[in-house]
Amino acid sequence: MLGNYIGIFAILALLVFSHQNLISFNDKFSNHRVAIIGAGPGGTSAAYYLQKYTNYNYNITIFEKSSRIGGRTITIDLYGNSSLPFEAGASIFVSANKILNKAAQDFNLKIKKYRSSIKHDSQLSQVGLYNGTSIYLEINDSWTTYVKLLWRYGLAPVQVARLSKKFLSSFLTYFYERNFPFVTLNSITRISGLYAGIPTTADKYFDEQGIKQSYYKEIIQSFTRVNYAQNIDQIHAVGALVSLATDNPLQIEGGNWQIFTGMANASKALVNLNTEVSTIEKLPNGTWYVGYNGTLDTFDTVIIASPLKLANIDLEYSVPDVKFVDLHVTIFTSNETLLPEYFGQDADSKIPGTILTTVNLSSTPPLEFFSVSIHDYLEDTQEYVLKVFSPKLFTNEDIALLFSSSASISWVHRKEFYSYPYLEPVLSFADFELDNGLWYLNTMESFISTMETSALAGANVAGLISEGRNTSEISIP
Repeated sequence: MLGNYIGIFAILALLVFSHQNLISFNDKFSNHRVAIIGAGPGGTSAAYYLQKYTNYNYNITIFEKSSRIGGRTITIDLYGNSSLPFEAGASIFVSANKILNKAAQDFNLKIKKYRSSIKHDSQLSQVGLYNGTSIYLEINDSWTTYVKLLWRYGLAPVQVARLSKKFLSSFLTYFYERNFPFVTLNSITRISGLYAGIPTTADKYFDEQGIKQSYYKEIIQSFTRVNYAQNIDQIHAVGALVSLATDNPLQIEGGNWQIFTGMANASKALVNLNTEVSTIEKLPNGTWYVGYNGTLDTFDTVIIASPLKLANIDLEYSVPDVKFVDLHVTIFTSNETLLPEYFGQDADSKIPGTILTTVNLSSTPPLEFFSVSIHDYLEDTQEYVLKVFSPKLFTNEDIALLFSSSASISWVHRKEFYSYPYLEPVLSFADFELDNGLWYLNTMESFISTMETSALAGANVAGLISEGRNTSEISIP
């Protein structure tokens, strides 16, 4: 009997001890202060997953120099009407994007198909490939297009489809499952077998893979130009493969920014908008001074979730200099579709709703735009909504050339921004952890630049920081 009592008391003592340790653990880290600089996909994802992995064991402050959450996800209002939201930047994600799709589900956001309002029009759903002289090919997602591509390019479409499928499979397996969280990009790209596509331009890579030159110059290049504003002999091979992974494009109804507002809200972080961080300095005790708007504050951990090239932060740590694309986005409404003669077609021809472009070499004089596309049709005003991506200002005169003289252009909106980095071939990437307690998310962008991979970088760093402190499994989504 005495032995039973001793056993019971021992178990009770163990439970009390464990409970005390748990309380001590929570107390220890609930005051752990984390500064996140940038409220885009990476920063909000880091905040969200830090709290998810540790049951809210961090005191998080997000600093954002602009007036809104979402970073380069940009939603505008057509005609200034809030009931007509339209994506100007970071417009789409795809069904394979696990983090974004799960977040949309968790935050009860409605997902819609991209360009859904014009899918009923077979011609407007076509994609035309334009070389500056004429539209040399029209494609869509039908089996007849596949036959057309095989006839023109031989087995190249099949070969590239296999490369793309292999890339996506390796990426999801190693980055999301087998090796998450991964310590460095340098290690994970080698482990996953994806490194071969990083130190070489896409044209050389596809040459080495035996892909027909006309296929990657005419087809793949049109996708690298619309997705990254870069030609096939500029962009690394991984960037080109990512450009092809756009099956079943999706959007959040009302704006993709809502995903990242949802993450920020769910993290219970203090969000300081219109607040620009100017300095980050390590203190002798291992904590960090963060200077912003003439104020200094101290944090245990700092996560930089903004490209250092664009952040203007005084920081003694160096990372590789990354150049960003200066992209001009022009959105406008017209009562007419595109003018056939502008694209070298007969006057009675029907023009596809999306025009992608290609060039022979980077040294070729650039076309006026990377792409022009009809995105929507507004029943109330009986107007089409069009978007142009261009390397320089697309003027009203440029717009007028796309239509007949009788066309009415009733509304124009322009946005110029540093949209994504030049995905140039590199031999290595900066580490996520620049110093003990100082992290940099945007090294991911030199590898792949999308909303999903920025959110992945945030979740990954959150996982690395939370190891040993986590109260739940460190996994995604």
